[in-house]
Amino acid sequence: MSNLLFALVVEDDFLIAMDAIRILNALGYQTMAVGDADAAMEVLSHRTDVDLLFTDIDIPGTTNGIGVA
Repeated sequence: MSNLLFALVVEDDFLIAMDAIRILNALGYQTMAVGDADAAMEVLSHRTDVDLLFTDIDIPGTTNGIGVA
């Protein structure tokens, strides 16, 4: 079992997502990125170890970043 904190990045802009991942990895987080709200909700429904949620507000999907949070 890993002692790393886990961060989920929800961002539809690839460059912003990559920057967020780079920064979070440098801070010691294990990261996963998804590009829309529906994918984020799927991840959150199966993972109980999300320590940090980094989300855009205006993202594709059936809800927005606020709904994901």
